[in-house]
Amino acid sequence: MCRLHAGDQRAAMRLLDRHVRKIGRYFINKVRRAADVDVLVGGVIKAMIGPDTGFRSARRFAAHLFAVQQAVLRRYFGQGEATRGAVAHFGAEVPTWREPGAACNRVLIALRGLPLPHQEVLELLYWEDVSVAELAAILEVPIPMAASRIRAAKAMLLASLGLRAEDEAQEVLMIAAVDAWGRDIGERLVTGRAR
Repeated sequence: MCRLHAGDQRAAMRLLDRHVRKIGRYFINKVRRAADVDVLVGGVIKAMIGPDTGFRSARRFAAHLFAVQQAVLRRYFGQGEATRGAVAHFGAEVPTWREPGAACNRVLIALRGLPLPHQEVLELLYWEDVSVAELAAILEVPIPMAASRIRAAKAMLLASLGLRAEDEAQEVLMIAAVDAWGRDIGERLVTGRAR
């Protein structure tokens, strides 16, 4: 990490090479066209190995990478407000990749309709398998706030899927089903079966 902070481009490239699939996963359910994923990954790599990466040694690499991905996505949509709205509102209505099973595709579409911060939280949770503590570090917020964001994002996802709980037990079952779908998609992404 010190080498990255010192501007060692070879060290930066080795580090980014280990994370290139993760960077691609960040963009895969947010773009207008599947081919744009590679362009955006290239944009992140260029930003991370440039002479001024903006990286501070006190900042965790995962948090810095996440911030760079967000900046590249904002430029892609040409909207500073893309970080607040849903990617579906910026021309990314239809998923650029499909999953077997109607339930998984419904989850993908629903994720794209959430405000981007909610989509990001759930994709980090499901696709990168981060813990609440890791999510807090990436978002640079306290752990209780990260946990609260997960709860709010899951509630919004359930509502967008039209899943309404009549009681707490039903809500637990619905969240478990959405969790399973999300993790199934994530497993396909990690193993390379989704592209």
